[in-house]
Amino acid sequence: MPRNDDLIRGFMKDLTEYTEEIASKVYTAADKLSRAARSELTEIPIKRTGVYRKSWKVKRFKGKKGFRLVIHNEQKYRITHLLENGFIHYPDGNTVEGRPHIGPTQDRLNEDFYKACVDIIEKEE
Repeated sequence: MPRNDDLIRGFMKDLTEYTEEIASKVYTAADKLSRAARSELTEIPIKRTGVYRKSWKVKRFKGKKGFRLVIHNEQKYRITHLLENGFIHYPDGNTVEGRPHIGPTQDRLNEDFYKACVDIIEKEE
């Protein structure tokens, strides 16, 4: 008859394997979705020199407690807020309308990521 310690160790081993498998699949799904969102942001109709469109990057951080993927504009990060929300153009005082492109992409990405996580967990059950 197995002792309680052996039973607990076996249970913890199985739980750890399950968690690592789920985490790996979630990371793969997040990476795929972040690359799709990055390519969606590079297709925006805002272009003058093309540097803003071309400088969208995905930064990956992996640590002991999990991972984080950040989609950011590497070269023109200062103007993302202005292009998204609009601004007042000085010296003439005219307003420049914003072109929302980051917000809708972020909302779609969050929804798709949630659906992907639910699908991964349901397949494992």
